[in-house]
Order: sequence, then structure tokens, then C-alpha cells
Amino acid sequence: MKLFAATDSDRTKDPAEFLDHVWTVYDGEDLDVAASLVDDFRCVANNREALLSKLHSQLRGLATSKFSQYKQTSILLEGTRSKLPYLRANIWPAISAESPSYADFCKAYSYYFPHSHNFSFLTTGYFGPGYQTDIWGLVSEPCGLKVGDDIALNYEGRHELSNSTVMLYEANKDVHVQYPPPRLSLSLNLMLYREIDKYTTQYFVDTGSGRVVGTSSQSPGYRRLTLIRLAELIGTEETTELLDAIAKRTVYPDLREAAATATSNRRRWTREVASFQEAS
Repeated sequence: MKLFAATDSDRTKDPAEFLDHVWTVYDGEDLDVAASLVDDFRCVANNREALLSKLHSQLRGLATSKFSQYKQTSILLEGTRSKLPYLRANIWPAISAESPSYADFCKAYSYYFPHSHNFSFLTTGYFGPGYQTDIWGLVSEPCGLKVGDDIALNYEGRHELSNSTVMLYEANKDVHVQYPPPRLSLSLNLMLYREIDKYTTQYFVDTGSGRVVGTSSQSPGYRRLTLIRLAELIGTEETTELLDAIAKRTVYPDLREAAATATSNRRRWTREVASFQEAS
């Protein structure tokens, strides 16, 4: 993870103008360009009117029963998720351990759960005091990790996501854990997705033992693997052939291994696996 000191400037910048510039200079492979974006990115975070305008637009949509792009954890500030990169404001609520919703909030916001990211992003404080985070760097970039694998981590300390700091998290290279802020806070994120990131997985990590202990249900990789697990248990001979084709053709290690295992298991269990068509 890289830290950049934010300028003291109170200059503001329009999110759409900033994102137009990002699209012209970022090609998805060269993260070094992120350093040149820091000052303008911080100026976007100074633009509170932009978030208020988006919030009011979302409220009008709710009032007229139209679709809202609001999510529990974030608001799309500028751009679209189908055209990358884009800007979003992340919501970080304060939460008491005495609250009946404590466990649900911790899961939704990954509080206290060390995790990696399968995408890179710039982030800075947007509103409120911000959260504190412990950060580890992966000693070597993983490829095709599975739950149970050991990884080497280098602890990089505890940091506060405030409006005086911009952080760059690199895909598959950083692990961190957030702690609930003392008051409601917002962060601004410039999502620096690449096309390949759609086929990679976010991991949960036990930093004490240095072991992968889970995968995020929010990452596309998790949803694909869930489909493979389902296909392993139900289907027909065509299901097995499709799994075999995935195992032979995909370039993504986790998907290839899961499909190969599912194919092998189905062929071994031929007499035991029920035909989904017959069962229904």
C-alpha cells in the first residue's frame, strides 16, 4: 500500500471532469500514473456539493419509485460500473458492540475481517473522522490462491483514513482490516479496475497464521465458483462436458482447478449423482 500526503489546498474539482482525465491517462496496467492523480483526486474530495447533488438525485428517485444506485455500503458518485474506472463514496457507519445488528454490520463493512482486494483503488477521507486500518503487504503476489493456502505477510502499521492522506491499494498485493470509526464517515474511492479483475477473487486472511481462510461473496470469482459447485452436484452428462470444457479452456487458475475437480468428481460419481432432469 502506498501513502500520499494530501495538499492543504481547499481547491475543488468536478468529479466528471476528473474522471474524463483519468480515462485518458490510465490504461489499466500502469499504476504509477496514480501518483499523478493524487492532488486532483483530493480536490474532488473537497467538493462536497457533488455528493450532495448525487444524494438529492437518489432521494428524488426514491420519492418517485425510480431505480436508485444507492447501496448499503456505497454511492456511485460518477461514471458507471460498466466503464472503468469510476468514482464512488463509501459509507462507514459507527456501530456499537451492544447493537443487535453488530454482527451484520461488521460483515457488510468487513470490520475486523482482514482481507485483500481483487482491484486497485485510490481512497481518501471525504466526511467525518474516518476509520483506522491495519495494513499488511503480501511478500509475493499470489496467483490462484485457495482457502487454506499459506501466504507471507509484512506488517506495515496502523493508519487513519482522514482527509490529510490519500492511500493507494494495489490489487492482490495489500491486505488490510478496517475498524468502525467513532462517528459516521465517508471515503472517496477512485476504482482502478482492469478487465482481468472481473476474474479474480477477494480473500479473507488470518494475519496471525498467515493463511487464507475465506473468499468474499461480493467478488465475481466467488459467484463463478458457486456455480461450479452447484454443477458438480446436479445435472446431466452435458453438465459434465461443459465443466470439462471450462477446465481445458479457461486461463484463470481458480476456475480451471474448480472445474477440473468438479469434472473428475462427476465422472467418479456417475452412478451416484442424480440427473437433475430426471429428479425434476
